[in-house]
Amino acid sequence: MQIGPGTRIRHADLQEIGTLGCVLRQRDLADPRRYLLSAAHVLNPGGFGRRGDLIEAEDEGGGWKPVAELVDWTAINGLVPDGLLIDAAIAEMRPEFATGWQPVAQALRPVAMAPSAFPGMDLRVYGAVSQQLVEAEVQSSDGSILLDYRLEQSGLPLFAMKVRGQIFYGRNLGGWQAVTQGGDSGALVVDAQGRAVGLHIGSTSATAELNVSVCTPMQRILDKFGLVLDVGQGAPAPAGSGGFAAPLPAASAPAVATTDSLSEAARVAMGVRILPLLEPHNYNGGASWQLTPRGVMLGAELPRTGGQPQTVARVWTQFGRAICQSARSNKVPVELIVATICTESLGDPEASRVEPDGRRSVGLMQTLIDTARVVMRDPTIDATWLVRPENSIDAGTAYIANERRHSAFDPPQVAAIYNAGSLRPAHDNRWRFAQYVGSRTHVDSFVEWFNDCFAYFDSTPPDLVGGAPSFWKLLKG
Repeated sequence: MQIGPGTRIRHADLQEIGTLGCVLRQRDLADPRRYLLSAAHVLNPGGFGRRGDLIEAEDEGGGWKPVAELVDWTAINGLVPDGLLIDAAIAEMRPEFATGWQPVAQALRPVAMAPSAFPGMDLRVYGAVSQQLVEAEVQSSDGSILLDYRLEQSGLPLFAMKVRGQIFYGRNLGGWQAVTQGGDSGALVVDAQGRAVGLHIGSTSATAELNVSVCTPMQRILDKFGLVLDVGQGAPAPAGSGGFAAPLPAASAPAVATTDSLSEAARVAMGVRILPLLEPHNYNGGASWQLTPRGVMLGAELPRTGGQPQTVARVWTQFGRAICQSARSNKVPVELIVATICTESLGDPEASRVEPDGRRSVGLMQTLIDTARVVMRDPTIDATWLVRPENSIDAGTAYIANERRHSAFDPPQVAAIYNAGSLRPAHDNRWRFAQYVGSRTHVDSFVEWFNDCFAYFDSTPPDLVGGAPSFWKLLKG
Protein backbone atom coordinates (compact mmCIF):
# COMPACT_ATOMS: atom_id res chain seq x y z
CA MET A 1 0.00 0.00 0.00
CA GLN A 2 1.29 3.44 -0.95
CA ILE A 3 0.00 6.82 0.20
CA GLY A 4 0.66 10.43 -0.68
CA PRO A 5 -1.07 13.66 -1.66
CA GLY A 6 -4.68 12.99 -2.63
CA THR A 7 -5.09 9.90 -0.44
CA ARG A 8 -8.37 9.62 1.45
CA ILE A 9 -7.62 9.72 5.20
CA ARG A 10 -9.43 9.90 8.56
CA HIS A 11 -8.99 9.67 12.32
CA ALA A 12 -9.34 6.00 13.26
CA ASP A 13 -12.06 6.62 15.84
CA LEU A 14 -13.69 9.89 14.82
CA GLN A 15 -13.81 9.05 11.10
CA GLU A 16 -14.27 12.43 9.41
CA ILE A 17 -13.09 11.67 5.86
CA GLY A 18 -10.72 14.13 4.24
CA THR A 19 -7.68 14.45 2.01
CA LEU A 20 -3.96 14.05 2.61
CA GLY A 21 -2.58 17.37 1.38
CA CYS A 22 1.17 16.91 1.33
CA VAL A 23 4.11 15.51 3.28
CA LEU A 24 6.23 17.65 5.62
CA ARG A 25 9.64 17.08 7.17
CA GLN A 26 12.15 18.59 9.57
CA ARG A 27 14.70 21.04 8.17
CA ASP A 28 17.47 18.60 9.07
CA LEU A 29 17.93 16.44 5.97
CA ALA A 30 19.23 13.59 8.11
CA ASP A 31 15.97 13.39 10.09
CA PRO A 32 13.92 10.49 8.63
CA ARG A 33 10.60 11.55 10.14
CA ARG A 34 7.80 12.54 7.78
CA TYR A 35 4.45 14.08 8.65
CA LEU A 36 1.27 13.99 6.65
CA LEU A 37 -0.59 17.29 6.58
CA SER A 38 -4.34 17.76 6.43
CA ALA A 39 -7.01 19.99 7.95
CA ALA A 40 -7.44 19.90 11.73
CA HIS A 41 -11.13 19.12 11.37
CA VAL A 42 -10.13 16.02 9.36
CA LEU A 43 -7.37 14.58 11.55
CA ASN A 44 -8.98 15.68 14.82
CA PRO A 45 -12.67 16.38 14.18
CA GLY A 46 -14.43 18.07 17.07
CA GLY A 47 -11.11 18.32 18.91
CA PHE A 48 -11.75 15.02 20.73
CA GLY A 49 -8.53 13.33 19.58
CA ARG A 50 -5.30 12.99 21.51
CA ARG A 51 -1.63 12.95 20.59
CA GLY A 52 -0.69 9.47 19.35
CA ASP A 53 -4.15 8.65 18.00
CA LEU A 54 -4.10 6.55 14.84
CA ILE A 55 -4.70 8.12 11.45
CA GLU A 56 -5.94 5.76 8.76
CA ALA A 57 -5.77 5.80 4.95
CA GLU A 58 -8.05 4.04 2.52
CA ASP A 59 -6.40 1.19 0.63
CA GLU A 60 -7.02 -0.01 -2.90
CA GLY A 61 -9.78 -2.37 -1.79
CA GLY A 62 -11.74 0.26 0.12
CA GLY A 63 -10.48 -0.83 3.54
CA TRP A 64 -8.73 1.37 6.08
CA LYS A 65 -5.21 0.90 7.46
CA PRO A 66 -3.24 2.85 10.11
CA VAL A 67 -0.55 4.95 8.45
CA ALA A 68 0.34 7.68 10.97
CA GLU A 69 -0.07 8.94 14.54
CA LEU A 70 -1.53 12.34 15.43
CA VAL A 71 1.13 14.83 16.58
CA ASP A 72 -0.21 18.39 16.58
CA TRP A 73 -3.20 20.45 15.45
CA THR A 74 -4.83 23.83 15.67
CA ALA A 75 -7.90 24.18 17.87
CA ILE A 76 -11.19 24.78 16.08
CA ASN A 77 -13.58 26.64 18.36
CA GLY A 78 -15.81 29.67 18.44
CA LEU A 79 -13.80 31.50 21.09
CA VAL A 80 -11.58 33.39 18.65
CA PRO A 81 -13.33 36.74 18.27
CA ASP A 82 -11.30 37.92 15.30
CA GLY A 83 -11.63 34.62 13.43
CA LEU A 84 -9.60 31.47 12.88
CA LEU A 85 -6.26 31.85 11.07
CA ILE A 86 -5.18 28.19 10.68
CA ASP A 87 -7.07 24.92 10.23
CA ALA A 88 -4.34 22.28 10.03
CA ALA A 89 -2.98 19.16 11.72
CA ILE A 90 0.00 16.87 11.29
CA ALA A 91 0.52 13.18 11.96
CA GLU A 92 3.85 11.32 11.97
CA MET A 93 3.89 8.73 9.21
CA ARG A 94 4.87 5.18 9.99
CA PRO A 95 8.30 4.35 8.54
CA GLU A 96 6.94 2.02 5.86
CA PHE A 97 4.86 4.89 4.44
CA ALA A 98 7.33 7.72 5.03
CA THR A 99 9.66 6.62 2.22
CA GLY A 100 8.65 6.32 -1.39
CA TRP A 101 5.33 8.12 -0.99
CA GLN A 102 3.61 9.13 -4.22
CA PRO A 103 0.62 11.29 -5.15
CA VAL A 104 -2.47 9.33 -6.09
CA ALA A 105 -4.24 9.62 -9.46
CA GLN A 106 -4.07 13.25 -10.70
CA ALA A 107 -2.93 14.69 -7.37
CA LEU A 108 0.29 16.72 -7.36
CA ARG A 109 3.37 16.77 -5.20
CA PRO A 110 4.52 20.35 -4.49
CA VAL A 111 7.72 21.37 -6.24
CA ALA A 112 8.34 24.36 -3.94
CA MET A 113 6.58 27.09 -2.00
CA ALA A 114 4.74 29.74 -3.99
CA PRO A 115 5.98 33.16 -2.80
CA SER A 116 2.45 34.56 -2.49
CA ALA A 117 -1.14 34.39 -3.69
CA PHE A 118 -2.91 37.22 -5.46
CA PRO A 119 -6.31 37.81 -7.11
CA GLY A 120 -6.48 36.26 -10.56
CA MET A 121 -3.68 33.78 -9.83
CA ASP A 122 -4.26 30.38 -11.47
CA LEU A 123 -4.61 27.44 -9.08
CA ARG A 124 -5.11 23.68 -9.15
CA VAL A 125 -6.53 21.39 -6.48
CA TYR A 126 -7.20 17.65 -6.20
CA GLY A 127 -9.60 16.47 -3.49
CA ALA A 128 -9.96 12.86 -2.41
CA VAL A 129 -13.73 12.98 -2.88
CA SER A 130 -13.84 15.07 -6.04
CA GLN A 131 -11.12 12.79 -7.48
CA GLN A 132 -10.12 15.14 -10.26
CA LEU A 133 -7.57 17.88 -10.74
CA VAL A 134 -9.60 21.08 -10.87
CA GLU A 135 -8.49 24.46 -12.20
CA ALA A 136 -9.48 27.62 -10.35
CA GLU A 137 -8.32 31.15 -9.65
CA VAL A 138 -7.84 33.31 -6.58
CA GLN A 139 -10.76 35.56 -5.71
CA SER A 140 -9.13 37.14 -2.64
CA SER A 141 -5.77 36.57 -0.96
CA ASP A 142 -6.77 37.93 2.45
CA GLY A 143 -10.43 37.14 3.03
CA SER A 144 -12.69 36.70 6.04
CA ILE A 145 -15.92 34.67 5.87
CA LEU A 146 -18.07 32.09 7.67
CA LEU A 147 -17.40 28.34 7.42
CA ASP A 148 -19.42 25.51 8.98
CA TYR A 149 -17.56 23.66 11.75
CA ARG A 150 -18.17 21.19 14.54
CA LEU A 151 -17.54 22.88 17.90
CA GLU A 152 -14.80 21.30 19.98
CA GLN A 153 -16.04 19.37 23.04
CA SER A 154 -19.63 20.69 22.63
CA GLY A 155 -21.38 17.72 21.06
CA LEU A 156 -23.17 20.15 18.75
CA PRO A 157 -23.30 19.08 15.08
CA LEU A 158 -22.31 22.30 13.26
CA PHE A 159 -21.80 25.99 13.78
CA ALA A 160 -20.76 28.82 11.48
CA MET A 161 -17.34 30.16 12.40
CA LYS A 162 -15.47 33.13 11.05
CA VAL A 163 -12.12 32.46 9.40
CA ARG A 164 -9.78 35.29 8.43
CA GLY A 165 -6.64 35.84 6.44
CA GLN A 166 -7.66 33.04 4.09
CA ILE A 167 -7.34 32.57 0.35
CA PHE A 168 -10.68 32.43 -1.46
CA TYR A 169 -10.70 30.63 -4.79
CA GLY A 170 -13.05 29.12 -7.33
CA ARG A 171 -14.36 29.64 -10.84
CA ASN A 172 -15.74 32.97 -11.94
CA LEU A 173 -18.48 32.16 -14.45
CA GLY A 174 -20.49 35.34 -14.22
CA GLY A 175 -20.40 34.77 -10.47
CA TRP A 176 -18.07 32.88 -8.15
CA GLN A 177 -18.51 29.15 -7.62
CA ALA A 178 -16.66 26.82 -5.26
CA VAL A 179 -14.72 24.02 -6.96
CA THR A 180 -14.55 21.55 -4.05
CA GLN A 181 -16.93 19.37 -2.08
CA GLY A 182 -17.18 17.69 1.30
CA GLY A 183 -14.27 15.33 1.90
CA ASP A 184 -11.82 17.46 -0.08
CA SER A 185 -10.74 19.26 3.12
CA GLY A 186 -7.00 18.98 3.62
CA ALA A 187 -6.22 18.98 -0.11
CA LEU A 188 -3.11 20.74 -1.35
CA VAL A 189 -3.74 23.86 -3.44
CA VAL A 190 -0.95 24.69 -5.89
CA ASP A 191 -0.27 27.35 -8.50
CA ALA A 192 0.12 26.70 -12.23
CA GLN A 193 3.78 25.73 -11.68
CA GLY A 194 2.98 23.18 -8.98
CA ARG A 195 4.16 25.36 -6.08
CA ALA A 196 2.29 25.02 -2.79
CA VAL A 197 -0.13 27.88 -2.12
CA GLY A 198 -2.40 26.63 0.64
CA LEU A 199 -4.35 23.86 2.36
CA HIS A 200 -8.02 23.55 1.44
CA ILE A 201 -10.24 23.79 4.53
CA GLY A 202 -13.75 24.00 3.12
CA SER A 203 -16.30 25.95 1.14
CA THR A 204 -18.29 28.89 2.38
CA SER A 205 -21.29 28.51 4.63
CA ALA A 206 -24.76 28.44 3.11
CA THR A 207 -25.39 31.78 4.84
CA ALA A 208 -22.26 33.43 3.37
CA GLU A 209 -22.54 36.11 0.74
CA LEU A 210 -19.91 34.50 -1.50
CA ASN A 211 -19.74 30.94 -2.91
CA VAL A 212 -16.05 30.05 -2.92
CA SER A 213 -13.59 27.42 -1.78
CA VAL A 214 -11.24 28.44 1.04
CA CYS A 215 -7.65 27.53 1.82
CA THR A 216 -5.19 28.51 4.56
CA PRO A 217 -1.87 29.95 3.28
CA MET A 218 0.75 27.20 3.36
CA GLN A 219 3.59 29.31 4.75
CA ARG A 220 1.50 30.14 7.79
CA ILE A 221 1.01 26.42 8.42
CA LEU A 222 4.72 25.62 8.03
CA ASP A 223 5.60 28.41 10.44
CA LYS A 224 3.07 27.09 12.96
CA PHE A 225 4.51 23.57 13.01
CA GLY A 226 8.15 24.49 12.37
CA LEU A 227 8.39 22.14 9.39
CA VAL A 228 9.09 22.41 5.66
CA LEU A 229 7.72 20.78 2.54
CA ASP A 230 9.05 17.40 1.52
CA VAL A 231 9.05 17.46 -2.27
CA GLY A 232 9.76 13.75 -2.47
CA GLN A 233 12.53 11.50 -3.68
CA GLY A 234 13.68 12.15 -7.20
CA ALA A 235 10.44 13.92 -8.06
CA PRO A 236 10.67 15.66 -11.44
CA ALA A 237 9.69 19.33 -11.45
CA PRO A 238 6.98 20.10 -14.02
CA ALA A 239 7.76 22.22 -17.05
CA GLY A 240 7.69 25.93 -16.26
CA SER A 241 8.23 25.46 -12.55
CA GLY A 242 9.83 28.87 -12.28
CA GLY A 243 12.86 30.00 -10.30
CA PHE A 244 11.58 29.25 -6.82
CA ALA A 245 12.09 25.47 -6.96
CA ALA A 246 15.70 24.44 -6.47
CA PRO A 247 16.83 21.53 -8.69
CA LEU A 248 16.00 18.26 -7.04
CA PRO A 249 18.98 16.30 -5.71
CA ALA A 250 19.47 12.60 -6.12
CA ALA A 251 16.95 10.17 -4.65
CA SER A 252 19.21 9.51 -1.68
CA ALA A 253 18.83 13.13 -0.51
CA PRO A 254 15.24 14.37 -0.74
CA ALA A 255 14.91 18.06 -1.42
CA VAL A 256 13.55 20.64 0.96
CA ALA A 257 11.61 23.36 -0.86
CA THR A 258 11.04 26.62 0.99
CA THR A 259 10.95 30.34 0.23
CA ASP A 260 14.43 30.64 1.76
CA SER A 261 16.10 30.86 -1.65
CA LEU A 262 13.83 33.71 -2.72
CA SER A 263 14.48 35.57 0.54
CA GLU A 264 18.23 35.11 0.17
CA ALA A 265 18.20 36.26 -3.44
CA ALA A 266 16.39 39.47 -2.47
CA ARG A 267 18.67 40.07 0.51
CA VAL A 268 21.82 39.71 -1.59
CA ALA A 269 20.61 41.67 -4.64
CA MET A 270 18.57 44.39 -2.91
CA GLY A 271 19.29 44.28 0.82
CA VAL A 272 15.61 43.89 1.76
CA ARG A 273 13.20 41.28 3.11
CA ILE A 274 10.97 40.32 0.18
CA LEU A 275 8.37 38.07 1.80
CA PRO A 276 6.48 40.80 3.73
CA LEU A 277 6.03 42.69 0.46
CA LEU A 278 4.33 39.66 -1.10
CA GLU A 279 1.57 39.51 1.50
CA PRO A 280 -1.41 41.90 1.60
CA HIS A 281 -0.57 44.84 3.86
CA ASN A 282 -1.38 48.52 4.35
CA TYR A 283 -0.11 51.71 5.94
CA ASN A 284 -2.01 53.45 8.72
CA GLY A 285 -5.21 51.51 7.93
CA GLY A 286 -5.32 52.60 4.28
CA ALA A 287 -5.71 50.60 1.09
CA SER A 288 -4.25 47.09 1.12
CA TRP A 289 -1.69 46.12 -1.51
CA GLN A 290 0.84 43.41 -2.28
CA LEU A 291 3.75 42.87 -4.66
CA THR A 292 3.05 40.07 -7.16
CA PRO A 293 4.62 38.66 -10.35
CA ARG A 294 2.23 41.01 -12.20
CA GLY A 295 3.20 44.13 -10.25
CA VAL A 296 1.56 45.88 -7.31
CA MET A 297 -2.05 44.77 -6.78
CA LEU A 298 -4.63 46.63 -4.69
CA GLY A 299 -7.02 43.87 -3.75
CA ALA A 300 -8.16 42.50 -7.11
CA GLU A 301 -7.11 45.67 -8.97
CA LEU A 302 -3.94 45.86 -11.08
CA PRO A 303 -3.54 49.60 -11.78
CA ARG A 304 -2.15 50.48 -15.21
CA THR A 305 -1.86 53.70 -17.22
CA GLY A 306 -3.97 52.23 -20.01
CA GLY A 307 -2.97 51.01 -23.46
CA GLN A 308 0.51 49.83 -24.39
CA PRO A 309 3.39 50.81 -22.06
CA GLN A 310 4.93 53.17 -24.61
CA THR A 311 6.47 55.60 -22.12
CA VAL A 312 8.13 52.81 -20.15
CA ALA A 313 9.38 51.28 -23.40
CA ARG A 314 10.92 54.59 -24.47
CA VAL A 315 12.54 55.21 -21.08
CA TRP A 316 14.02 51.72 -20.98
CA THR A 317 15.25 51.89 -24.57
CA GLN A 318 16.93 55.27 -24.09
CA PHE A 319 18.23 54.94 -20.54
CA GLY A 320 18.18 51.23 -19.71
CA ARG A 321 21.93 50.84 -19.62
CA ALA A 322 22.41 53.78 -17.23
CA ILE A 323 19.49 52.53 -15.11
CA CYS A 324 21.09 49.08 -14.83
CA GLN A 325 24.45 50.53 -13.88
CA SER A 326 23.00 52.68 -11.11
CA ALA A 327 20.65 49.90 -9.96
CA ARG A 328 23.57 47.52 -9.62
CA SER A 329 25.77 50.05 -7.80
CA ASN A 330 23.03 50.98 -5.32
CA LYS A 331 21.24 47.59 -5.10
CA VAL A 332 17.96 49.17 -6.19
CA PRO A 333 15.46 47.24 -8.37
CA VAL A 334 15.32 48.71 -11.88
CA GLU A 335 11.52 48.94 -11.78
CA LEU A 336 11.67 51.50 -8.95
CA ILE A 337 13.96 53.68 -11.05
CA VAL A 338 11.87 53.39 -14.22
CA ALA A 339 8.64 54.16 -12.35
CA THR A 340 10.23 57.20 -10.68
CA ILE A 341 11.46 58.56 -14.01
CA CYS A 342 8.03 58.12 -15.62
CA THR A 343 6.21 59.65 -12.67
CA GLU A 344 8.55 62.62 -12.26
CA SER A 345 9.42 63.64 -15.84
CA LEU A 346 7.83 61.23 -18.36
CA GLY A 347 11.39 60.60 -19.48
CA ASP A 348 12.39 64.22 -20.23
CA PRO A 349 16.06 64.75 -19.25
CA GLU A 350 15.63 68.56 -19.28
CA ALA A 351 12.57 68.65 -17.04
CA SER A 352 12.80 71.35 -14.37
CA ARG A 353 10.43 72.47 -11.64
CA VAL A 354 10.56 75.16 -8.97
CA GLU A 355 9.06 73.82 -5.75
CA PRO A 356 6.74 75.92 -3.52
CA ASP A 357 9.65 76.63 -1.17
CA GLY A 358 11.75 77.99 -4.01
CA ARG A 359 14.06 75.02 -4.37
CA ARG A 360 14.57 73.52 -7.83
CA SER A 361 14.12 69.92 -9.03
CA VAL A 362 15.97 69.02 -12.21
CA GLY A 363 16.38 66.14 -14.63
CA LEU A 364 14.88 62.74 -15.36
CA MET A 365 14.25 61.91 -11.71
CA GLN A 366 13.49 65.50 -10.64
CA THR A 367 15.93 65.39 -7.74
CA LEU A 368 16.28 68.56 -5.70
CA ILE A 369 19.69 70.10 -6.25
CA ASP A 370 20.32 70.23 -2.49
CA THR A 371 19.32 66.58 -2.12
CA ALA A 372 21.58 65.53 -5.00
CA ARG A 373 24.53 67.28 -3.34
CA VAL A 374 23.89 65.36 -0.11
CA VAL A 375 23.37 61.88 -1.52
CA MET A 376 26.22 62.22 -4.03
CA ARG A 377 28.46 63.92 -1.44
CA ASP A 378 29.35 66.66 -3.90
CA PRO A 379 28.59 70.30 -2.96
CA THR A 380 29.37 71.48 -6.50
CA ILE A 381 26.40 69.75 -8.14
CA ASP A 382 24.16 72.16 -10.03
CA ALA A 383 21.29 72.07 -12.54
CA THR A 384 23.66 71.58 -15.47
CA TRP A 385 25.05 68.43 -13.85
CA LEU A 386 21.55 67.01 -13.17
CA VAL A 387 20.37 67.56 -16.75
CA ARG A 388 22.73 64.79 -17.86
CA PRO A 389 20.57 61.61 -17.76
CA GLU A 390 23.17 59.35 -16.15
CA ASN A 391 23.78 61.91 -13.39
CA SER A 392 20.10 62.35 -12.61
CA ILE A 393 19.65 58.58 -12.52
CA ASP A 394 22.61 58.20 -10.16
CA ALA A 395 21.36 60.92 -7.79
CA GLY A 396 17.72 59.75 -7.74
CA THR A 397 18.71 56.12 -7.31
CA ALA A 398 21.13 57.01 -4.50
CA TYR A 399 18.28 58.77 -2.70
CA ILE A 400 16.02 55.71 -3.06
CA ALA A 401 18.85 53.53 -1.74
CA ASN A 402 19.45 55.85 1.24
CA GLU A 403 15.79 55.48 2.25
CA ARG A 404 15.87 51.67 2.02
CA ARG A 405 15.58 51.25 5.79
CA HIS A 406 12.34 53.28 5.80
CA SER A 407 10.74 52.07 2.55
CA ALA A 408 11.97 48.44 2.52
CA PHE A 409 11.74 49.02 -1.27
CA ASP A 410 7.98 48.52 -0.98
CA PRO A 411 6.95 50.37 -4.18
CA PRO A 412 4.13 52.57 -2.76
CA GLN A 413 6.31 53.51 0.21
CA VAL A 414 9.25 54.31 -2.08
CA ALA A 415 6.97 56.65 -4.04
CA ALA A 416 5.58 58.34 -0.92
CA ILE A 417 9.04 58.99 0.53
CA TYR A 418 10.41 60.25 -2.79
CA ASN A 419 7.51 62.68 -3.07
CA ALA A 420 7.10 63.84 0.54
CA GLY A 421 10.62 63.37 1.90
CA SER A 422 9.55 60.90 4.57
CA LEU A 423 6.95 58.28 5.39
CA ARG A 424 4.24 59.87 7.51
CA PRO A 425 0.47 59.46 7.81
CA ALA A 426 -2.26 61.51 6.13
CA HIS A 427 -6.00 61.03 5.72
CA ASP A 428 -6.76 62.74 2.42
CA ASN A 429 -6.04 59.74 0.16
CA ARG A 430 -6.68 56.00 0.09
CA TRP A 431 -3.03 55.13 0.76
CA ARG A 432 -2.95 57.20 3.98
CA PHE A 433 0.51 58.49 3.02
CA ALA A 434 1.51 62.14 3.12
CA GLN A 435 1.94 62.93 -0.60
CA TYR A 436 0.86 65.22 -3.41
CA VAL A 437 -2.89 64.85 -3.98
CA GLY A 438 -4.34 66.31 -7.17
CA SER A 439 -6.68 64.68 -9.67
CA ARG A 440 -4.74 61.53 -8.76
CA THR A 441 -2.15 60.98 -6.08
CA HIS A 442 1.57 60.68 -6.62
CA VAL A 443 1.57 57.07 -5.38
CA ASP A 444 -1.30 56.14 -7.71
CA SER A 445 0.70 57.43 -10.67
CA PHE A 446 3.87 55.68 -9.53
CA VAL A 447 2.13 52.31 -9.10
CA GLU A 448 0.61 52.56 -12.58
CA TRP A 449 4.04 53.18 -14.12
CA PHE A 450 5.57 50.44 -11.98
CA ASN A 451 3.00 47.96 -13.28
CA ASP A 452 3.51 49.18 -16.84
CA CYS A 453 7.17 48.26 -16.36
CA PHE A 454 6.19 44.68 -15.48
CA ALA A 455 3.89 44.52 -18.52
CA TYR A 456 6.64 45.79 -20.81
CA PHE A 457 9.18 43.33 -19.40
CA ASP A 458 6.64 40.52 -19.91
CA SER A 459 6.41 41.38 -23.61
CA THR A 460 10.07 42.35 -24.06
CA PRO A 461 12.31 40.59 -21.50
CA PRO A 462 14.96 43.11 -20.46
CA ASP A 463 18.70 42.86 -20.80
CA LEU A 464 19.61 43.46 -17.16
CA VAL A 465 23.17 44.53 -17.82
CA GLY A 466 25.62 43.20 -15.25
CA GLY A 467 22.87 41.38 -13.36
CA ALA A 468 21.05 44.54 -12.27
CA PRO A 469 18.50 43.79 -9.54
CA SER A 470 14.91 43.46 -10.72
CA PHE A 471 11.64 42.62 -8.97
CA TRP A 472 10.31 41.29 -12.27
CA LYS A 473 13.25 38.93 -12.70
CA LEU A 474 13.14 37.84 -9.05
CA LEU A 475 9.43 37.01 -9.08
CA LYS A 476 9.30 35.51 -12.57
CA GLY A 477 12.29 33.27 -11.97
